[in-house]
Amino acid sequence: MTEQESVSDKKSQIVIVEDEKYVLDFLTFALKEHGCEVISACDGQEALTVIDQHRPHLVVLDLMLPKIDGFTVLKKLSENPETAKIPVLVLSAYTASESTRRMLMANKNVCDVFSKPVRSQDFISKVKEIVGRN
Repeated sequence: MTEQESVSDKKSQIVIVEDEKYVLDFLTFALKEHGCEVISACDGQEALTVIDQHRPHLVVLDLMLPKIDGFTVLKKLSENPETAKIPVLVLSAYTASESTRRMLMANKNVCDVFSKPVRSQDFISKVKEIVGRN
């Protein structure tokens, strides 16, 4: 990693919304290894609060969450002018069907959809692409 990439990546604040601890730990480790600041939320309700407080560069969102599901989080983000332009990367075991993927990609916030388990190289490449253009 060059000094330029390191400085740029350190400014990237990413909210991970994930209720499975081992997945959260894996994603947090992978992103921190690439210089990102990571804030986590374990349910949809906490996610909305954290996103509103921090206005991150990117949200990594699971769909099957306690309290408020990921679909509702997406809807609420897109309805709020303050959060409507925050890019979202969906990461869920629930995204296997093509119709679900199409429905998610129709949301203006959603940049891409990854199915669990995710390859860390593909995930990190996509994160860098998204935060690099914002």
